[in-house]
Amino acid sequence: MKFLADVPIPLSLVAWLRARGHEGYHAAEASLAQASDVFLLARAKHEGRVVITMDLDFPRLLALTAAHSPSVILFRLSDARPERLSDLLAVHLSSLLPHLERGAIAVIEPDRIRFRLLPIDAS
Repeated sequence: MKFLADVPIPLSLVAWLRARGHEGYHAAEASLAQASDVFLLARAKHEGRVVITMDLDFPRLLALTAAHSPSVILFRLSDARPERLSDLLAVHLSSLLPHLERGAIAVIEPDRIRFRLLPIDAS
């Protein structure tokens, strides 16, 4: 699977994904640290990537536009240490993949994961 990590996501998480055979880059690696959320969504959609973020604006933008893609992994954690993020992905990534391939928002919280298939009806 291909990923694009938003700025709040640690670079080490992208390295972790690459070490497990996934393709990905961090916005900062592509000189996109100042890019808007709209731009990052468009780039991820064009490149067939899943956005990894901690920013609630990404799901909101997908809902407002009734978009079918890109998929988003949204971390909602008070403990956002890099090892915590990779630990949670290690446990849940295989179950996330089918939803992400179809088009979904996956919200990862400390004690649960929620999925919302795209498009989202914002009305």
